[in-house]
Amino acid sequence: MEGTRLTGLWKNTGKDGKTYLSGNLSGAARLLILPNTRKRGEKDPDYHVYVVPNEKRDKPAPKDEGDSL
Repeated sequence: MEGTRLTGLWKNTGKDGKTYLSGNLSGAARLLILPNTRKRGEKDPDYHVYVVPNEKRDKPAPKDEGDSL
């Protein structure tokens, strides 16, 4: 197949029990593919694709080992 591979996708289940796909695009962004819950006809898409920032995972601040006054 010709083309550029962007990412792999994983099937996930949201808190509401609905299935969606997600994958990392880079260290700063990820791709989400969600079913179109408002589809009314054949001309409406089955899924919507979103690019969202990766959630920051807070790391504990390093201890200050400098001289204290």
